[in-house]
This record gives sequence, C-alpha cells and structure tokens, in this order.
Amino acid sequence: MFHREYAQILGSFRRGLPTALLFVVLGCQTKPLFEEAQPSDRATVPTERTRNETIGVFPGGERYPLAVGNHWTYDRTVVVQFTWYGEPLPSPEVFQFAHELEHICQEQQGERLYFVQEERWTDGKGGGTWWTRLREETERLREADVALTTPPDCAQDSSTNGSPEVDSRPIGEWQWQQLLDRGAVRNECRDASRKAWESICRRLDGGTGNANSRFAGGPELIRLKYPLDVGQSWFIRRETGLDFWAKIEAREQLNLPLGSINGYRLRIRSSVHEENDSVLMWYGACGLYRLQSHFEAEITDENGVAIGRIDLDELQELEKVDLVEGEKCATEWPNR
Repeated sequence: MFHREYAQILGSFRRGLPTALLFVVLGCQTKPLFEEAQPSDRATVPTERTRNETIGVFPGGERYPLAVGNHWTYDRTVVVQFTWYGEPLPSPEVFQFAHELEHICQEQQGERLYFVQEERWTDGKGGGTWWTRLREETERLREADVALTTPPDCAQDSSTNGSPEVDSRPIGEWQWQQLLDRGAVRNECRDASRKAWESICRRLDGGTGNANSRFAGGPELIRLKYPLDVGQSWFIRRETGLDFWAKIEAREQLNLPLGSINGYRLRIRSSVHEENDSVLMWYGACGLYRLQSHFEAEITDENGVAIGRIDLDELQELEKVDLVEGEKCATEWPNR
C-alpha cells in the first residue's frame, strides 16, 4: 500500500513511495510521464484542523480496512529512459509489474498490536517483498517505524506460491541492478548516474530516518488522519531535517482497471523534496486506489557540469480488491 513515497522508500534506498519506480530522463524539459491531476501548492506546510470542526468521511466507511485476509491486486508500470543532453533520445526501458498487497497476520511490538501488510511484486522474471506494520486509533492510521525489508515472524516462504525468485533487497537497489543488466546505464557515466539515482531514492524515502528502529514504544508514522475531507492536512513524520506531510486536495472519480470509483486525492510533500517532485495517492473506503509520482535528478560530471537528467514517474492502479468484511467500494458521494 504505502510506498514510503512513497514512496516509502528505502533507508537510503528504501514506499513507498511505497514504491515501483519509473525513471525517465527527458532532456531539458520537465514533464511527468503520466499526466498529473489538478495542480496545487506543492510547498504548503500543513496546519492542524480543530477537533470540533465538521469533516466529511469516506462514502461507505471512513477508515482504511484492516483485517487479516484483505487482499489487493494492482497494475504497475515502470519506464526507464536515459537521455544525455545534446543527443537523440534513446528508446525507453519499460517494466510491467503485478503488485499484490495482503494483510497476512498480526504482530505484537511492546504494547502495540499491528496488522502486517505484505507487498509482493514481480515482473515475471524476478520480484520482491516488503512488509508494513499498521494499526488504527480513533483519529489516525499509524505505521510502525520499521525497515520495510524486515520480515515478520509470520512471513512464509510459501507465500510466493511458486512465483519467480523473490529479491529481498530494497526496491531502489533491485531496480538499479535491472538497469545495469539491460545496458541502460553508460559505463563511462555509471558513477555519475548512480549519484543521481541515490538523490532520487533519498527524496523518495517517506519512511524513517532510522531504518533499524524496532523497539517497543518507538516512533510511528501517521499515514492517515481521520476523518478525511478536502483541505485536511497532517504531518506523516516530523524530525530535524526530514519532515513529511500530507494534504487532501480533492475528491474525484477515477477510472481504474477495477472500474469507475470515487476517492480522495492526497499530495505528499517533504522538506527534502525539490520543486518538481510530486507524490499523489488516492484513498477510498476500500483502501489505496492509485499511486502516482514524479521525481527528477540531474546527472553531472566530475566538474559539476550537467550532462543528463533522470526523471522518475510511477503509476500504480487498483485492479482487484477482496476484503474480509465484504465492504463495497463506494461508487457515489453522499448528499452533503
């Protein structure tokens, strides 16, 4: 679900962001591969809403569904294209992934009981798995500040059901190796390209500044703040030099592989994001519906001269959902 924006992502290489990477270098022109929804102020820091303010809720239910056995299937596209300034644009590298998400068990950490959300993804040749720990309070959906690659005790090797070999490395490391294997990275520019890649991965890290924190009573991220409505905003995490926050920008109808469905659009921002970085997530009564992101980084030589650029774009959309409690995804908004 969450890509540590996203995202999620990955210690220095850990998202979610949560998340599934599309890397596109577009020369001197800045343009996301996937058309973004309505623009908004990307740099606005959130303010707390008063507790007694009237706020709308999800049609059909206001909370992210947590139950062992809940299962989601997503379609995810990854495109990687390197462009070098002053040269023709080469053909892109395209990756198609099947992405599954499932609540597999509950895990006790100190006095806190979490639902373990396992994410599995494969391109038919290889893939990966990571785990998110979630729990709900009256007003918040919280996530344990644990490295996504840390498996729970209940994780079973058989969960892949005969699928291709699963790679336990963070997604950033895995994707980088795929690019090397495909010959997409120039040998003479490998170090410079790697630095640009690491810059993007750091900005994608919507998770934790301490990827190894796993102690009772430790820090948590606030993934959602209930109830939700347009204008609502909150900090996902706050620490010196690394603040992440979310703002609900709109409620809108989505045309997904699953069908037509209504959802709230959240924009995720961070103190380490750059001007053209963007992470959007859509939620509804049945969970996460869509994840869309765009990141950029210039490739520079040893003298600091820009010789190319990497643009990252990701699109992940819900194909199928199976909830234990049988919640039906909302198809229209209530009268308000």
